[in-house]
Amino acid sequence: SLNPGMGATIRGLADLAPRTLALMHGPSYSGDGAAALRALADDYDRRVRQMMG
Repeated sequence: SLNPGMGATIRGLADLAPRTLALMHGPSYSGDGAAALRALADDYDRRVRQMMG
C-alpha cells in the first residue's frame, strides 16, 4: 500500500547494500540491490506525491 514513509523505509534497506533480493513470488534478483531498492523508493515517493495531489 502507498504510505508516505515507505520510500524512507526502502532506502534504509538499500543502505545495507544487498547483492541479492529474494522476492515472494518470483525469482531472486542478483546484482546491485541497493540501486534497485533506491529506484523502487523513488517510484513510491512519486506515486505518493501523485496521490496527494
